[in-house]
Order: sequence, then structure tokens, then C-alpha cells
Amino acid sequence: MGMSAYWGLRPKGWIGYVVTIPIWVLSTAGIQFLVPMRRKPKVWGVPLVPWLPSLSIATNLFLMGSLGAQSFIRFGLCTGLMLVYYIFIGLHATYDVAHGFDGGNIEEHRVIDDNKMMSKCTEEGVATKSSVVVGY
Repeated sequence: MGMSAYWGLRPKGWIGYVVTIPIWVLSTAGIQFLVPMRRKPKVWGVPLVPWLPSLSIATNLFLMGSLGAQSFIRFGLCTGLMLVYYIFIGLHATYDVAHGFDGGNIEEHRVIDDNKMMSKCTEEGVATKSSVVVGY
């Protein structure tokens, strides 16, 4: 964001880039060499990690920082409307899909086993001591 502010204040300046680009390179290299990889992909993995995601984040921050005030207002309003839609409509639809509710028998129950995986009860009283029955 500092680089976008510098670009906005001094479009022909170069000192800000000489400072921020090496900081970005060192930060990304630090992530690559100091943060251990959680798992090694066996067949296919995302290429150029963390360089490509880091460049994408830096580019998006630069572009967002170079927007005007009116654009941020429109962005905030659009984000607010989408959030309201998600809370009142999308969240419930996501829950229904995740739990397999098809609008049929509302008395169906779910069993959450020790691994926190959801599985459908086929009959009443299937829950064991190590599971929790969740009803609608």
C-alpha cells in the first residue's frame, strides 16, 4: 500500500520502488525458506509457491491503493450488499448442501463422529457414546 501511495504522490519517482521491491523479495524468500512445507505433493502441486501468490497479493494491493475515494465507496457498498445476501440466503443454502438436507423429512438427524465428520443416521438411536446427535 505504501508503494501505491508513493506512486500516487510521485509518479516519476523511483526511490520508493528501490525500497519496497527488495523488501517484498526478502519477505517472500523468508516465507519460502523459513516456513516449513506442510506436505509435499505426490503428483502435482501449485507452481512457484510462494512467489506467484505473493506477487498476486502485491499487485492487488498496489491496484487497490491506486483507486480513488469514489471507487472505495462503491467497493464497500457492493461488499456490504453481497455480505447481507450471503448471511440471509447463501449461508443457509450452504448449510443445507453441506448437511444433505433436501427439504424432505425435517426430523432426520446427523451424527458427528470423533473425526468431526458428518454422517447420516439411517434410523433413530444410532448415535454412540463418542458421537453427538444434532437435530433440526
